[in-house]
Amino acid sequence: MVLITFSSIGFGQNTLGERVNANAMSGTVNTGDRLYTSKPFVKQLEGSPYLVDKWMKSTLKLKSVSKELATDQLKYDVLNNYFDVLIAGEIKSIGGKSVTGFELIDENNNARKFEACRQFKTKTPIVKGYFEILYTGELKLMERAYVFIKPATYNTALMIGEKNDRIIIKKEYYYQDQTGNTFLLKKIKHLKNLGGTNPKTSKTTIDRNELIAYFKINKF
Repeated sequence: MVLITFSSIGFGQNTLGERVNANAMSGTVNTGDRLYTSKPFVKQLEGSPYLVDKWMKSTLKLKSVSKELATDQLKYDVLNNYFDVLIAGEIKSIGGKSVTGFELIDENNNARKFEACRQFKTKTPIVKGYFEILYTGELKLMERAYVFIKPATYNTALMIGEKNDRIIIKKEYYYQDQTGNTFLLKKIKHLKNLGGTNPKTSKTTIDRNELIAYFKINKF
């Protein structure tokens, strides 16, 4: 913030620029008045773009390399669809177009497996992003993470609301049938189309753990 104090402007002594400014503020600013100014607010983007915020042990399947690439320090950026790899204290990035699949491995050596969405037949092709494989049987159950940008709500006149846009990582669920086609599961009621027992929950939103349990119970 900058403080400006207006001094006396004498006729014949001020410059052309000063006369223009004085005329523009005529009737609103007097000698000795103080005016506080600040730079215009520039909206920022808040929130983490990463699927998992911490560095994870991982393996990557690359298009151009027959062997898997292994690393102890990896993050997947959902927003920009690339992988950050920490090598000798420096971050290197690999574009998602070059990666056909990857695994995230936790401290107990449990692996979460991901496959590129572009490799699956969907009604509307998904050109970027990855399906996490949650269950594999006659049907394959998958979860896809995607980014939703929640817009700022700031009201300049009232000076209330959120000033910045925010990154929110959301999830949606798909299943692949025996023919290789992949379908989006929007609500719990859509599971009835699969021919199993009706889901016990009456919730309209889909819960990851309940969905996995449903597929296991019905042995799809």
